[in-house]
Amino acid sequence: MNEIGFSYIDNRYIDNLHSLSNFGITGKEKQLKTFFALINSKLDKNLKLYQNQKCSKSTILDIFLKKIENNLYSNFVENKKTAKPLKILVKESKIINQFLKRLPTPKACFLTKNVNLTNLKLTETNHLLTKLISLIFDGEKITLKLKSNELFMDFVYNRVRLKNLDKDVIQSRKSIEIKERDSSILLLPHWKKVNELSSIKDDISDAFLEIKSDNYEQVYLVYPKNREFQKHINLTNSSIEKEHKLKIIPYSLIKNSIKG
Repeated sequence: MNEIGFSYIDNRYIDNLHSLSNFGITGKEKQLKTFFALINSKLDKNLKLYQNQKCSKSTILDIFLKKIENNLYSNFVENKKTAKPLKILVKESKIINQFLKRLPTPKACFLTKNVNLTNLKLTETNHLLTKLISLIFDGEKITLKLKSNELFMDFVYNRVRLKNLDKDVIQSRKSIEIKERDSSILLLPHWKKVNELSSIKDDISDAFLEIKSDNYEQVYLVYPKNREFQKHINLTNSSIEKEHKLKIIPYSLIKNSIKG
């Protein structure tokens, strides 16, 4: 299973973004921007990362830490200015406390010494930050290993959902369905490099079975765009009615849309 993220190897954190080069995405900064475009589709708007930054010398962990530490520090300063009673976050405080103690950064050391992390006050920022921390911290190790196919599925789903707000968009483990009153469109995203149709013949066979069994008006096979795969491909099957079509779609990892 292809994974994307970072690992701790030989006493340092190493980014694992090499699979992006399969789709013509090379160079550290371009790969970082693409990775965060993918992962931001999973994050709350207040947690989005790598927004209009130039960080070619940064790692994935650097960018996570900058977001987490800056928000915790800002919230610490803000909390010192107010005497307003706030609810205490016990579980979230423990996660943040354990995480900061793993970090050797100056800001993490300051927060560990100066903030009562066992009594962290409830704010929207603190509540959401624990979700961000939990992506890269399992309670013991700091690491990030995301399944590329699942990340691409989530990315396509969120883009499609935002482009089809007037329709029901339903995500399952292997597919995305755009439902209207009288018709449905099925999307089948795959994290694969498409060079020629023979390389995805099994996906094509499965897609035609979906058309036959569920009578979808259209089925889209969706793959990341690459240099050899830039245009939609329309396929038909003689055993299926002409109005039921299969499309193979090159999907940009930066901007794209599929509308019903």
